[in-house]
Amino acid sequence: MPERAPHLIGVPPLPPFPAGTQACQHAWAWRLGAKPPNRTPKPEPRIDLGFWLFASQACLHHQPGTHKGHKVAGRMPDDEDTPMDAAAEAAEEAPPVSDEPAPPEVNQDQLKELTEMGFGECRAVRALHFTENNGVEVAVGWLEAHEDDADIDEPLLVKPKPKLTPEEAKAQAAALLASAKAKREQEEKEREKLREKDRIAMGKEIQAEQRKAESEAHRLAYEQRMREKAEEEAARRKIKVKLLEDKNERRRKNGKPELTFEEWEAEEAEKARKAAEEKKAKQKGAPAAEATGAPAVKPVSVAEKLRACLVAVKKVVGDDKTCFETLLKMLGNVANAPGEATFRRIRLSNANVHARVGQHADAVKFLCLSGFHKATEAGEDVLVMDDDAVDLTLLNAAGTELNSALTNPFFGVL
Repeated sequence: MPERAPHLIGVPPLPPFPAGTQACQHAWAWRLGAKPPNRTPKPEPRIDLGFWLFASQACLHHQPGTHKGHKVAGRMPDDEDTPMDAAAEAAEEAPPVSDEPAPPEVNQDQLKELTEMGFGECRAVRALHFTENNGVEVAVGWLEAHEDDADIDEPLLVKPKPKLTPEEAKAQAAALLASAKAKREQEEKEREKLREKDRIAMGKEIQAEQRKAESEAHRLAYEQRMREKAEEEAARRKIKVKLLEDKNERRRKNGKPELTFEEWEAEEAEKARKAAEEKKAKQKGAPAAEATGAPAVKPVSVAEKLRACLVAVKKVVGDDKTCFETLLKMLGNVANAPGEATFRRIRLSNANVHARVGQHADAVKFLCLSGFHKATEAGEDVLVMDDDAVDLTLLNAAGTELNSALTNPFFGVL
């Protein structure tokens, strides 16, 4: 018996064929891996039915092997083909292609639609072939552009594409994969550029909105400050008008002419300027006194009189500090705003003033020693300090004595 082919190792052998038949010889040659003869065997004049069934069963058991470049049909459990292997296998298993020209393959649905629209079949086939079956509208556009062609109504015959070898199929598949990969990478780069542009545009929009919000906040704050300033100015003017009315009332009682608002403002500005000059002059003289080590100039005799008045009040009010606090506030207002005439006028007939200060003769004397003098206006007693009677040094000395009376528990005892 001849030696078995490698691809048939493990396959149970077929029973011996009846000798003397050409089919038996061909079957045994096939099992041994040999190529069948190129010539077509002449059919037997008579074929036995039993033998024909047996030969058919043998052909069904046969599987082409990998001998001489042939691949075993089917897939093993652990086989894994790549796209290039699949392309090579498809190229190998593709039927032979004839070199004769043949009608091109076109989309039958689109062809039917074009023919129903009234175009001839030859025209429709040409349009679909040259537009690569991209749609009826594209084909109609091609027909409109080529309706004057001489061969528009002739049947179209094209040469089939040559069959690719397995190596060419693998190379073409590799080129297609590389092209698809490059296309994906290029699309990803374009998408990344678009995302970056969107991010930059969004950042610019956010910054613009922030700047707009900040500008709006600044504008609102500026308008608020301007409104507050206008309200303060209106309130200040209202107070000045009230003060001017009071001053004109006093001037009318004294037989003096009334002042206009502008004249009164000029007078107050002049008083403020003089007070500032006096304060500046006193500040310049203070360092010289400190440099010589001499104590600050203070009228000692007046200070003793001020202290004596406060001691007398202390004996009357005891631990009640209301009188001292009221006196300190009155003198403090005059010292802080020498130009304000309101602070330099005290109505003794006022109930609060009388209860806190006016009922104590020594307290009224203390105010008179500080620069006030008694006067009568509209039938009521008042204490008035003239403009030229404001003495900051005297007021500071009176304030010092009042602070001692408020803070020293032994004030007036020793």
